[in-house]
Amino acid sequence: MRARLVIERQPMNARAMDRLMESAARIGLSPMQAEAIVGIVEDASNRGGIDRVAHDQIMALPEIADTNADGLSERARWMTFGMLFAWALMVAGIMQVVA
Repeated sequence: MRARLVIERQPMNARAMDRLMESAARIGLSPMQAEAIVGIVEDASNRGGIDRVAHDQIMALPEIADTNADGLSERARWMTFGMLFAWALMVAGIMQVVA
């Protein structure tokens, strides 16, 4: 939608393309996906606007890769692993005292 608004307002220039690429990166699109979308929207604009062909082309692009599906950062993963390891050592120590 942002690409369409930019293209309809003015001819695409380097500054507008940079802003679109930054917006795309913020929502998780790769540079290749962003450039493909801009190209599709430009072609559709030359045909008279977003049509079914443009919609189908955009929908055919690969989905955004979810790099962190469970929401844990690398640091949180290591902290969790460390706590579980410490708990396992504590249980093993208690088992030796009881046995």
